[in-house]
Amino acid sequence: MTPRKVGLFIALWKRDSDGRPSPLLQMILSIITLF
Repeated sequence: MTPRKVGLFIALWKRDSDGRPSPLLQMILSIITLF
């Protein structure tokens, strides 16, 4: 996992700071966990 992806992940997480991950974040998270 590259630092750029980590930064993007954190940015998406902070953007959805209402407590629940966005659908896009959930999709990225599922893709990350596959690799």
